[in-house]
Formats: sequence, C-alpha cells, structure tokens
Amino acid sequence: MNKFYLSFYKLLSGGVLSQLIYFISLPVISRLYTLEDIGVYGMIISTINFFSILLTMRMELNIIADKNKPNAIKATVLFLFVSILLTSPIYLISIYFATGKNIVLAFLGLGAAIIFAFLQITNSTLLSKNELTKISLSNIIRVAFCVFVQITFFHVYGSSTELLLVGYLVSFLLPVLLFQKVILFPRRSELLKIKSYIITKFRETRYAGGQAFINALSQTIPYITFPMLFSESVLGLYFIADRAFRSPLMLLGNPIRQVFLKFCCDDNEPKKIYDLYRNIIYMILAPASIVIIILYVYGGELFSFVFGGQYYDSGLIALWLSVWGAGALISFPALSYLRVNLQNKFLFYNEILFCIVKLLIVLSSYFIFKNEVITIALFSIGGLISSLIITIKALTLIKKSISC
Repeated sequence: MNKFYLSFYKLLSGGVLSQLIYFISLPVISRLYTLEDIGVYGMIISTINFFSILLTMRMELNIIADKNKPNAIKATVLFLFVSILLTSPIYLISIYFATGKNIVLAFLGLGAAIIFAFLQITNSTLLSKNELTKISLSNIIRVAFCVFVQITFFHVYGSSTELLLVGYLVSFLLPVLLFQKVILFPRRSELLKIKSYIITKFRETRYAGGQAFINALSQTIPYITFPMLFSESVLGLYFIADRAFRSPLMLLGNPIRQVFLKFCCDDNEPKKIYDLYRNIIYMILAPASIVIIILYVYGGELFSFVFGGQYYDSGLIALWLSVWGAGALISFPALSYLRVNLQNKFLFYNEILFCIVKLLIVLSSYFIFKNEVITIALFSIGGLISSLIITIKALTLIKKSISC
C-alpha cells in the first residue's frame, strides 16, 4: 500500500505543477482571446478527446497489464494506424461542418487527436516500466509549452481559434518526441501473430474501449448542443468553468486510476484493495468539499475577479461541475477494479444509459427552463448519479471477494 502512495504522489506532483501553470495562465488566455474563440476551441478539444479514444479503443491498457510488453506495444501501434486510416475521413468531415466549413481547424483537430493517441501509448509504456518521473515531467512540459505557444502566437498574430489549437497540438508532440524513444512496429513475419493478439485483446477490451469512448462522448454533449441551443459565448463560459475547477479536481483522477489499476493487476488481496479504496475516498472528499463550499459562496464573484466580468456565470457553472467531478474522482478506482475483474460489459451499458439520459436532460431542461446554468446543473447531477452507481458496484464486488 505504501508503494501505491509513493507512485501516486510521483504522478500527482507532475499533475499539480502542470495544472498550476495552466491555472495561472488561464486568466491571461481568457483576456487575450475572445469568448467565441475559446468556445469553439473547447468544442474541438472535446472531440479530440473522444476521437483519440476511438483510435486506440483503450488497447494501450494492455501495455500496463500484459507481461509481453513488446507485443502489446506493437499491437497497439498497428491498431492505431489501421484506425487512423478507417476513421480519419469521418472526423475531418464532422469538424469541417461543425466549425462552419473551416478545413484548417479540421486538420489541426485530426493531428492533435492522432498525436494525443501516441501520447497515451507513451504514458502507458512509461507506467509499465515504473518510469513515473518521466510521466510527471511529460505533463509539465506539455502544459507549459501549450501556454507559451498560445500566448506568444496571440501577440504575433492576434486572436483566433486556429492559434489556440496549434498550441494544443504541439504540446502533445513534444513529450512524445522526448520520451517515446522507440515506436515498435511489427515486422512482416510478425503480422499474423500480432493480428491474432489484437483480435484476442480487442475481444477482451472492446467493452472497456467502448465505455471510455461513450464516456468521452457524453462529456462532449454540452460542446455539441450549446452552440445550437444557446451560443458560442455560452460554450466559452462552460469551457472556462470546466478548465478552471473541474480539471484540477480531475487531475487527481489519472494518477489514482493508473496506479490503482497496477495495484489491482499485482494480485493484491481483496482486503488490501478495499482498505486502500476507502482511504482514497476519504482523501478525495476533504479537498473536494472545500472547493465546492468556496464555489457555492463566492463562485460568481471569484470568476469575475480572476477571469473578467463576463465570466460571472462560469462560477455558477463550475459549482455544479465540481460536484460531478468529485463523484467521478471517487469512481476512478472503481473503474480500474471493475476492468481488472472483467466487468467491462456492465460499465459499457451503464455509460450508454447515462449518455442518453444526459442528452435528454440537456434538451428537456433547455426547453423547460431556457437557462444554461440550470441545464448544466441537471446535466452534472446525471453524471454524479452514474459515478455513484459505478462506485457502489465496485465496493459490493470487493466485499463479496473478502467474504469468500
């Protein structure tokens, strides 16, 4: 268990510093770029996240769990290249029309999604080797370079979504070039063996990949629907709220999920897993509660002061996103445990159900209330309920394992 906390804090240190850099720069970005540019930028980032998952379908998790690391890397890279060939045209066409026929944004988004997928492979490879310091350094370099490029480009060229996206793209490329020393491609003689490996692993992980994809898709619902229901300015308010407070809460999630997954894969006893999970919940609830209370009391005023007067509603939005974020944090170890114990089918169908529920919540609350804050509040409550169901399911299974 001490090994878990040591690994967790190594990953967290890089995450905290990278998010601190981003948080300090966010008021600058919000004042340099227009609300509309930030809104469109947020929409494209959300599509990049779920498209990068579609490209790998979480095959990179095999690099962590599989003892044959070279085979797992080769299979993941081959799967990624085939996915790029099959799905890139669909992504390009979708972003082209979603951004008002902007072909530059479409290609920048596609490039960022592909490089982000390679970054996931890089991080999984580093984690499998316990090179946690490099993962932390990768996070710091990525965020610092993204902020540097976005601010520098504004002073040279002015405000545009394209410049924001260029900074985002190159920030993924740099850590991949630095830390992924060798991308393993299968030789021709290995293709049949690797193909058989991919089919086997895809059958095992198809529900995990599907669940991750649907989860990312459900998080893009506001980015897809708000420009149609409200405006790009409202989308900008949502993006600033999401990045300012839900993202710092979620930065705890990736180290917890990655290290807890490895902890479960190391054949630890159910009692140790249960005790660790309980300690993680206590560790999460304290800071999350403080953030939620601060946002409840001073949210609107705080955002107006930090980001500018037009961002008052972002503080109200951030309150509800933080409630959802706290629930999601608690569910992250549950996701790792359920995947290790082959409960991916449950996760997949649960995600589909709540993705549909959240979409219906957004549409119905818009027509009933016609208010973006109320719409996001109800949307976040839907996400919170989904996270709690996953947590309860995992804890129930762990207790059953203990009793057996």
